[in-house]
Amino acid sequence: MNMDSWRTGYIDELRTRRPDLVDVVDALPLRPAIRLTAATPGDAVAGRLGGPAPMPAGAVWPHEPGGLPLTFVALLDCAALTAYDSGMPLPADGTLLFFLPSLENLDVLNRGYTPPVIHVPAGVPTVELRVPEEYLDPAYDTYEYPPVALTGLTIATVPGSHSPFLGTDLDEIGRISAVLRESDLHGAIRRGGPDHQVGGHSVAFQRPLEGSAAKAAGVEGWFDDADFLAAAREYVLLLQLDEDVEAGMGWGDGGLAMWAIHRADLEAGDFSRVHVEIESH
Repeated sequence: MNMDSWRTGYIDELRTRRPDLVDVVDALPLRPAIRLTAATPGDAVAGRLGGPAPMPAGAVWPHEPGGLPLTFVALLDCAALTAYDSGMPLPADGTLLFFLPSLENLDVLNRGYTPPVIHVPAGVPTVELRVPEEYLDPAYDTYEYPPVALTGLTIATVPGSHSPFLGTDLDEIGRISAVLRESDLHGAIRRGGPDHQVGGHSVAFQRPLEGSAAKAAGVEGWFDDADFLAAAREYVLLLQLDEDVEAGMGWGDGGLAMWAIHRADLEAGDFSRVHVEIESH
């Protein structure tokens, strides 16, 4: 794919659907992302939702602090993802494994707990593990999702209202944010299916994910502070999972599960300080 074809393709589509927004959007810092959708026969597989987790041999199933097992939600095939433009330095090989607390225990995320993101390098012996069998009883909340293979597509993404990537001038950020709120860009070019993606700007609707990640890391200030915005710009969206009927996944009303990571940590292959956030209506 041409380096900027994701951008020109988006602008061309916008020119057809919302020509009134072309000048506004063309001046924004669009970013590439890998949109993940359910694979069909013949598609290149870039990962999957649910199913068993291919953990390193000898590993044990992760649990949250209260002793309940985590739920395995997604696997990314890092080598397969190199075929797309994510705009960020993902590992070149191996897999990334993502876990969340069960629905009944999501509140542990608000108490300082972060479920692990595990990078399993290529060549490491693995065993497909499942949540402990007693938690597969229908009497329990969902602890295991059915596997859904995913394929990828590079797309353009637009920063949301008050995104730290809208610039450094606070007044200008406010002005552009007002335009974005009124324009409903997300609805102008609406892709079918859930908004699963790797990289790019998230579709977080309560507050910018990067700012939440910076705040959780102890950065002082807020969105009216230029230094805080500069710190927030160092975070990138690692993964975003939307509600998915096919996989039986959902986190409240219209919920999104999002993982952010500091760019320096991603470059170092360090996934120990990932920020995890759930947004829902």
